[in-house]
Amino acid sequence: MIPTHSFTRSLTFTMIKIHAYFCLLYGLSGVQMNPLNINGRVGESVTISCSDWNIWTDVTKNVKYFCSSPCTEDRHIIKAKYKKTTNTNRIKLYNAGKTLWVTISNLQKSDSKGYYCGVERKGPDPYIEVILNVTDVTDVITGSSTSYTTLNPTTPAAPEAQGFINYVLYLVVGVIVVITILVVSLKLVKKMMKPRLNTAKGDAQEVLMKSTNPSSQ
Repeated sequence: MIPTHSFTRSLTFTMIKIHAYFCLLYGLSGVQMNPLNINGRVGESVTISCSDWNIWTDVTKNVKYFCSSPCTEDRHIIKAKYKKTTNTNRIKLYNAGKTLWVTISNLQKSDSKGYYCGVERKGPDPYIEVILNVTDVTDVITGSSTSYTTLNPTTPAAPEAQGFINYVLYLVVGVIVVITILVVSLKLVKKMMKPRLNTAKGDAQEVLMKSTNPSSQ
């Protein structure tokens, strides 16, 4: 007969593994995608669309923010709640839900640096890196023509579709992992309970034999 404390320890270990798998999935969901490279020109404006958060949890109603790198709490430039618009100096944010729209007006060459779009949530914040490059008018003149493009790196529909695909992928992986762990746990429990059942069956047979053969007592 297997001691009760061994059975309890095995179940505890299994639950720890389940928790570890969920923590791993949660951590992976905050990994950033490739950075958005944005080009702008001095004195003009750029609009940035941040929406492919590469996470499997829903952050539609979460607070979102835009900050300069390194993105620590005291360096947050501006935050926006769900369906709200916030303005700070030359930067305007609109939290549309899955998409955070960032508009920087009257660009200056000093704006050329790294930024992050982020989502506030429990655990590590998912973020999207933004690299802004601001050039002067004279920097883009080639001969008698001027070549200039303000990039809006993504449209709202395509990143949200990709984000949904990532969400489904993480969800499927999570379900498969949980199902696998549960199957292994059930097999473990069944294996541990089998000796108990055999012992109980043997005891029952012995009692039955003694009851049918009084003379043997």
